[in-house]
Amino acid sequence: LPPEKRRCACGCYACRSPSCPACCSGATCLLNFGGCLMYNPFMCACPDGDTPGGWTCIDMKGIMYFLVPVDEKGTLAFFSEHALQGHGDTLKASCYCTKLC
Repeated sequence: LPPEKRRCACGCYACRSPSCPACCSGATCLLNFGGCLMYNPFMCACPDGDTPGGWTCIDMKGIMYFLVPVDEKGTLAFFSEHALQGHGDTLKASCYCTKLC
């Protein structure tokens, strides 16, 4: 998305699986905290330098997490993979989080 179309990743979101888009698999609230994005009580992501508007982090087990904006309404796609897998651009979204407020 061009910079003028990106929204701040902050607020409440409903998360849906690509296999069942009509079903809500959960809700989450994202908070901007000190330049990073807290997306659950234990995980915080920093801006991804390679993906404009995206957020990324790596946990202590080597799993990489990505939150990437996919539309002008603020929907985020959530991706994860182990650092040694290296699927890159072929990685499929685990879920989509639609902004509620």
